[in-house]
Formats: sequence, C-alpha cells, structure tokens
Amino acid sequence: MQSTPKSRARSKTLSAAVVGLTMLAVTATSAGAEEVEYRGSGYLKNFTAACAPKGYGDPIFVNAIYRPRRLGTNGSSTRLSFFLQPFYAMSYELPKGRLGDRFKKVVGGATGTATEFFSTRPRLRLTDTNPGRINLKTTSLSLAGQIDNFDGIKGCRADFELGLNYHP
Repeated sequence: MQSTPKSRARSKTLSAAVVGLTMLAVTATSAGAEEVEYRGSGYLKNFTAACAPKGYGDPIFVNAIYRPRRLGTNGSSTRLSFFLQPFYAMSYELPKGRLGDRFKKVVGGATGTATEFFSTRPRLRLTDTNPGRINLKTTSLSLAGQIDNFDGIKGCRADFELGLNYHP
C-alpha cells in the first residue's frame, strides 16, 4: 500500500494522540506516586507544669511538617515534626494506623546538638482536623492536638495548633 499525504497526516495525528494520552497517563499516575507532605506553622501552647524545668512556656511558634499515612507513597506511618527556633527539631511517628481523638503511643525523637530518641514514650492525639478527611486533592488543612510526654519529658503535655499547605 502506497502512502498518500492524507494517510501520512492521519498517521501523524494518531501518533500525536498516542503521545498525548501517554503523557496524560504518566502525569496522572505520577501525581499519586509521590510523597504527600504538608508544611506550615503554628503554636505549641498550654504546657503543663512538668514542662517548666526544660524552659517551655506559652506559646512557642513552630514550623511543622505533617505526612499522613497512605497518601501517595507515604506508606503506613503518620509523621509529625516540629521545628523550634533557633535550632531544635522534634519528630513523632505513628508506625501504623491513623491518628484520631484517642491518645496513641508514638515514637519520638529530637535533634539539636545531638540526636536522640525519647526514653519516655510520647503519646499523641488529634483534637481537630479540618478538613475531616485528607486525600490527594487536599491543598491545605489545619491540625490541632495534644502530646503527652512532650519532648521526652515525663508528665509534660503540650497542645498544638497548625495551619499547613500541600508541598510537592
């Protein structure tokens, strides 16, 4: 069969359509195939008396990162990290499951001049999440909650309130 200008044009159109659909499919799948992370800031506040010896008072401005479980490639853990001024960070991880309004034991650690896991196991709960259900279309959210044994201090409880935005 001999190629005509009309058949060549159809072939080019078909090739362009296949390439376009392939790019669309790759883009659509890659959006769900990345880590989903929310970054923002807020406050740690309402510290109990047990927190005072380590210098915690109300309120403390923090930057934060929240990685909910099972969104994109995040896996089964939920992670919440706080970055305090000037050079101190702490992170909490629920290895499996979902954070909710009941306290759950989490793994916690901090880094400043050294990195350590907390010997007193912290517990964390969310008291408010807006929106209530986070999915791949969620662009911003607010989180509020409490941490028992905050910063590894036995009996220290802190509340947090955060405003976070999706960060690709």
